[in-house]
Amino acid sequence: MAEAAADKEPTRGKLVRRLTATELARKLSDVLNRVYYQGETVVVERGGKPVCQLTPAPAPLAFQLSDLVTLFDSMSAAGEEWAEAVARGVAEQDEFEGFEWPR
Repeated sequence: MAEAAADKEPTRGKLVRRLTATELARKLSDVLNRVYYQGETVVVERGGKPVCQLTPAPAPLAFQLSDLVTLFDSMSAAGEEWAEAVARGVAEQDEFEGFEWPR
């Protein structure tokens, strides 16, 4: 892409390119490569007005089951106080009568 310096503007440390829709159509593969590999943002304009913005897709979350196991292992075990609080809560519940499960 051989844009003039006026076609580039810094935004919070990131390079933003401005292209017309026609330029995008002609250079789509190159533009997508710049967005993906170089992290550039491209504003597509039609008639001098911004139409859309192409930005890199956010990285997918890479949460594994092993991460969950590590998280649980890092937590402290529920103590006797917690068990007693649960038992009190269960004991204080009113019994619910009058409901029959459908068969």
